[in-house]
Amino acid sequence: MRLHVALAIVVPGCAAAGVFELTRALSGNELSWVYVFEWPLFGVFAVYMWWRLLQDERPAREDARPPVADRRAADGAPEPEDADPELVAWNSYLARLHASEPPGPV
Repeated sequence: MRLHVALAIVVPGCAAAGVFELTRALSGNELSWVYVFEWPLFGVFAVYMWWRLLQDERPAREDARPPVADRRAADGAPEPEDADPELVAWNSYLARLHASEPPGPV
């Protein structure tokens, strides 16, 4: 609901700012011509972001495959077979680093 309210405020605000800058540009302020085109672009960007954020809030499909785990299991089980080799190497590096210099006070 907050996204809809924000959009309802931002888009008319950008339109009003664009009209204001258009009146200034027509009265002789040459720099305002830039803002005449910039404010509508801000409004379009706000609509784009509103749409993207609405799409991110949709519940995931049940048949979607879960992402590959980023870490080893707590019991030290090996990485899944389809894990990214670079991710496996990175996790191995972090494990070695943690073993050589455990976190905590110096």
